[in-house]
Amino acid sequence: MKREKKYSKGDRAITLIALIVTIIVLLILAGVTINLAVNNQGIFNKAKTATRAYKNASENEQTGLDEADKEIAKYMPKEETEGATNYTGYYADVNDDGIVDGVIFIDLAQGASGNWNPGNNSWGNNPGTYSYSAVTSGLRSYKISTKTSSYSGKFGTKSVIAPNGTSGSPRFYVMALSDFDTSTHTWSDAYPKTQTVGSVTFRLPSKMEWAAFGGQFAITTSDYSSTYGLSDWYWSSTEYDSFYAWYARFGIGYMNIDYETDTNYVRLCATF
Repeated sequence: MKREKKYSKGDRAITLIALIVTIIVLLILAGVTINLAVNNQGIFNKAKTATRAYKNASENEQTGLDEADKEIAKYMPKEETEGATNYTGYYADVNDDGIVDGVIFIDLAQGASGNWNPGNNSWGNNPGTYSYSAVTSGLRSYKISTKTSSYSGKFGTKSVIAPNGTSGSPRFYVMALSDFDTSTHTWSDAYPKTQTVGSVTFRLPSKMEWAAFGGQFAITTSDYSSTYGLSDWYWSSTEYDSFYAWYARFGIGYMNIDYETDTNYVRLCATF
């Protein structure tokens, strides 16, 4: 037979007392917890203080970074701080003395390749082909010149790029803005000609450098003289054999070879 458990009045009294004591203890603990959370040294206030401290530290850090960016921007072309820019066609002040020394025709940070009217003669396999791979690191630092920030010349109106320090490899190929002189020269006379500007030496361009110059500016037989102020033909530093050397023939519009004993004009280029 199932027996029912019987509770006495004493049992009920103990149970009620225990319940009341438990409730009182919980109320006391709740009061202590709330007090700790809301007073001046409470958890909530400490959390707010920590949040403000983190925010201030983040803002101070960002302010420092912004100031560093502004300082760097003083020494870099504006476009460079906004993203990769090809400075081909800009002018160059290679020693930052306020005098424009040439026009940039290759920017190695971008690289360049193409043809300047290839295959127009039988003296070589696409003699107007040029190719310069992009260089992604180790290049020298540059800035917009503060002495001659802008220049108007045969290649248009552009900013002037100047070096910002000497460490690193040269980034730009620069063609002089005028001929070495008004005379024509044999190849053996033209080859050793140089001109030093600061620490940069201008020398006779190679066959590929002439092709890149003509190709990058898309120079044609109709605008080489009127627009760019170029002579008809220029020696390169590249020999074809012991009798011939390559030259740029702007009047016809391609690279060709000529007897080294013939005479052509001289224009110099440099890297900086």
